[in-house]
Amino acid sequence: MVSQGEFQSRMNKVTTQMSSMGLSALVVIDNESHMVGGSIRYLTNFFSSLPPRIGALIVTPTGATLSVSPGFRGSTFRLASQTAQVKDVIGTRSGLWGHDLAQDIWKALDKAKVVGRVGIDGLNVVTQPLATSIRAALSSFELIEQTGIVEKLRMFKSPAEWESIREAVRLADIGITALRKAVKADGLVDLSIAEQEYAAKVQGAEAASVFMGTGMGTGNPWIWGTYHGLQVYKEGDMVSAELNAKFQGYYGQVCRSFVIGKASAKQKHAYNAAMEAYQKEASMIRPGAIASEIHAAGNEVIKKAGLEPLLMRSGHGMGLTIAEGFDIYEGDNTEIQPESYVMIHPVAPLEEGVVILGNCFRVTETGCEELGKAEFHLEI
Repeated sequence: MVSQGEFQSRMNKVTTQMSSMGLSALVVIDNESHMVGGSIRYLTNFFSSLPPRIGALIVTPTGATLSVSPGFRGSTFRLASQTAQVKDVIGTRSGLWGHDLAQDIWKALDKAKVVGRVGIDGLNVVTQPLATSIRAALSSFELIEQTGIVEKLRMFKSPAEWESIREAVRLADIGITALRKAVKADGLVDLSIAEQEYAAKVQGAEAASVFMGTGMGTGNPWIWGTYHGLQVYKEGDMVSAELNAKFQGYYGQVCRSFVIGKASAKQKHAYNAAMEAYQKEASMIRPGAIASEIHAAGNEVIKKAGLEPLLMRSGHGMGLTIAEGFDIYEGDNTEIQPESYVMIHPVAPLEEGVVILGNCFRVTETGCEELGKAEFHLEI
């Protein structure tokens, strides 16, 4: 469990950055998406389990105010009042509808007597109409949008965060192992997904989701979501899965591919190419490494194997989301820093699907630590 002192340390870092930028306040907006959310949870310990999952944290040098959408009959408001590491929680309390986030932000700033420069992080996670209404409500302030203060802080994981991350990765390993055991020729896809979810959750995971690809001839190599009716595996399928387990808000991810029965020559070739690309990219993870250069090195391995690299990232940052801070992809020139949390998962193409192999890493002062422990093995 993250301590109150840890949250206070994070808030102190935010106010220090605000001061250096000449900000009188910082507005942090969050929709709690698994792709771009997490900032309010990072700073307050609060997250909403009810839609709409949109809220704002208003930070001033002397305190913080959390504005939350009310949820059904104000349940989200009550939860925030009980769990958040801030004392001041506001929001419409009478029901789901009528919540005006823009006005709540303005009221919090007015109550704190804020004047001058106000920073905003998170306008990119809201709809355009809501972003427009927030800008209009705050038109009396000098707005500095997308300051990046919270995003930059989240890139460097603390010892308390690494405790949660290690457990999340352990749970992801448990999930992928259970999935592998549950995959059988003529077996239901849904059943294997349910088995991995149960295995991870019974050990303490908040969530355990899987994106999967098989050679079932669907025309789309990836199966999105969790319900697939009566779809079944067949002998010779290359099953490729990205599994994400969540613990105390933090994600652990693992990617594995395996063949049901005997692998074909083409499947072995693609698997070996993906494994070599994975090993190459993993060997490059260290302070100062550039995300796009890691991606290019992996793609070069795929090309040398006579395969055409897919137009997709081969990794990304991790944390309270599964794409935190940066992508291992062409054009992303993020410089990897110590105590960053990185996922590497190069992809090799097959006519009937893909091979994807990957683990999470902690970046150390001199290199990296591979966190995932689940086995790599081609055939089951």
